[in-house]
Amino acid sequence: MNIWMLALGIAWILLGTFVLLNRDRMLRWSQKHLRQNVGEIGRSFAEAGKARHMIVPAIGTVVIGVVLIIQATIHG
Repeated sequence: MNIWMLALGIAWILLGTFVLLNRDRMLRWSQKHLRQNVGEIGRSFAEAGKARHMIVPAIGTVVIGVVLIIQATIHG
């Protein structure tokens, strides 16, 4: 078992879970950085953002973590 890949998979799952549980907070954080760093287009995206838009990236992050854990157990 590859311990580093296993640890990375667990970290991805924890990050995805954190985003799912704190969607509003993560949305505000991403809106702030879009406004500051991207300019006019970033402001447009930031104003259109909703908390439910954070669900798909969070689920994707959890899936990446699960895949990493499976790879760590199979190829370790």
